[in-house]
Amino acid sequence: MGCFGIGVSRVLQAAAECSSVEGRGLRWPLSIAPYLATIVPVAENSGTKAAEEVFSALGSVCVRGAHIFKDNVLVDDRDYLSAGFRLNDAQLMGIPLTIVLGSGFAESGLVEVQLRVPGMQTMPESPSSTSISSDGYEHRARVKVEDLGEFLSQALQSQCVALGMAEVV
Repeated sequence: MGCFGIGVSRVLQAAAECSSVEGRGLRWPLSIAPYLATIVPVAENSGTKAAEEVFSALGSVCVRGAHIFKDNVLVDDRDYLSAGFRLNDAQLMGIPLTIVLGSGFAESGLVEVQLRVPGMQTMPESPSSTSISSDGYEHRARVKVEDLGEFLSQALQSQCVALGMAEVV
């Protein structure tokens, strides 16, 4: 027998329909995303140690009194796949935040932050960010890993307030 009410599966389907862009994957809202962030080391010299450093920096991010990245971070350490394949996977799965550890991380501690959050209009300026760009679908910035927590707190604070979320779990 079927159910004609609005159930969990219909809510997820509606969120996927409303937040996807043709050919560019899903953009899950923060409240129902399977993971809030993924760390993708793409340079030869950035490996598990670098990913652990960024993972610990994400653990300190606090938005409205909640450590939102606790148990919600995926580290993509599939070295047998190309960087483009792993970044495309993160985009197609709809993970709202992708942190790319490229060659700039080993040299100067810069990470590339890619935010794909539905309804996000602007990203905050950061004293350590070198470039911020947006194409209407995602926002990109290069931020020093030491300032990553503050940068993400500012960027996600407005999203959590707009969604009426006391905390993102």
